[in-house]
Amino acid sequence: MTARTLSKSKIVDTVIELIRQQKPTTFSQISKQLGTRSQSIYNYFSDGNELKAAVTVRFYAKLTQELQNKIFGLSGKKAVLKFCQVSANYAIDDFLVLQYVISMPKEMFHGDKEVETTLDNLYQLLCQLLDPLISDKKQKLVYARLIRSLIAGEVIHIGTGRFDNDLVPDDDSFLQMLEIALADIPD
Repeated sequence: MTARTLSKSKIVDTVIELIRQQKPTTFSQISKQLGTRSQSIYNYFSDGNELKAAVTVRFYAKLTQELQNKIFGLSGKKAVLKFCQVSANYAIDDFLVLQYVISMPKEMFHGDKEVETTLDNLYQLLCQLLDPLISDKKQKLVYARLIRSLIAGEVIHIGTGRFDNDLVPDDDSFLQMLEIALADIPD
């Protein structure tokens, strides 16, 4: 691949493809996949952390876009439940990329404005859904944390096969847990 056809987006696409194939994501492996030299990658990303930040931005930006599309027109608890289901399904469907993204410690992207903005956009979307339901700021924060924890737990347990049980299908139990968690919020 020539320098004219190489781009940040193509490099990120390649890293995501390698992650899904469970192959190494070294600059050497990325450049081999792209048919270029590893030095070419440095023209776009100074190091692996910067590249990982770009993958993080892509992952969460796509999730935010999908959420906006799926919750459009919904409100109240129905919108919050849809937010949770879409978030969990998105992460489960791309669990290997999620593992790559969340393996990046906060300190590594702290200060990366694009990562912080992308994560904040996702959080603000949840807060906008909770705004009409909960007026107290502390309560809203607690519920936002509860919801995010339930989503993370669901994704981790399903992604690792720990919720594989015919007695109660994982989708059913997630919805029941969410309904229990949100029961005290007036609709």
